[in-house]
Amino acid sequence: MKKNLLVASMFALSACALLSSSCSNDSKPAAGTATAADKSELAAEGSSRETVLAQYVRYVDMARVQSGYTLFQEYAAADSAAQIKLASYHNQLMAPINKLAEEVQAKVQEQRYLSQASFDSDQARLNKMQQDAASRFENRQIEFATQLSNMQKQIQDSLDSVVKDICAANGYDAILNNAAGLYFNPALDITEEVLTELNSRYKPASASK
Repeated sequence: MKKNLLVASMFALSACALLSSSCSNDSKPAAGTATAADKSELAAEGSSRETVLAQYVRYVDMARVQSGYTLFQEYAAADSAAQIKLASYHNQLMAPINKLAEEVQAKVQEQRYLSQASFDSDQARLNKMQQDAASRFENRQIEFATQLSNMQKQIQDSLDSVVKDICAANGYDAILNNAAGLYFNPALDITEEVLTELNSRYKPASASK
């Protein structure tokens, strides 16, 4: 039986393409932020395209978000724990199967089976144990995968919410994932602002009880 351990790569999340388009919403811009008309006026006044982009586009370093966001760290710990538990469970399931398989092999080599029916009975029992173990292991995998998937969704939803709120509050048109480009001006980096907001909003499950 293969050890298909969970490797729910966190960086499946990092694809956080979320960041490139999540600034469009129906919220009214906060006081002091620029509207579309303001931006058009800036362009009409001769502001360069680069200047306009610098004012209304920001980026986030997802590697720093992953290392600094408390919920992300809890996800990483849960993922590692799931893999360890699955490996242990796999060994637990395989122990009696391996023991019986060795006994059958020994009886074959020592010619201790008195009939084909006796051998067939042991072989059928071994096959049944293997099938049951495979089913139980798959169910445990699904259980852990569901837990991790729920955490992934919580991370994604929280990041979406924070990014949209920061966009609305500052009149940004886009907040990009830095992995989407080769170079970004460090002055446009708002990773710390995003991280601070993510962690301030996060309430551990134990704290909410």
